[in-house]
Amino acid sequence: MTEFHPLLKGAIELHRHSYPSIFPRSQTDWELIEDVKASGMAGVVLKSHEGQTVDRAALIRLTSKR
Repeated sequence: MTEFHPLLKGAIELHRHSYPSIFPRSQTDWELIEDVKASGMAGVVLKSHEGQTVDRAALIRLTSKR
């Protein structure tokens, strides 16, 4: 299990790029959200150079509530 810094609890990441992307990224959207939840963060803002992320964020929000 990964340990997260205590300052992340309740924090919101305001600029994070994840995969899918035309550029190499360290995590997929799903992996990023799992880390956000595991660390106790309050949220994350998905960013992309190629297009909008509102559809990706909506899909993650719907599936992560289950």
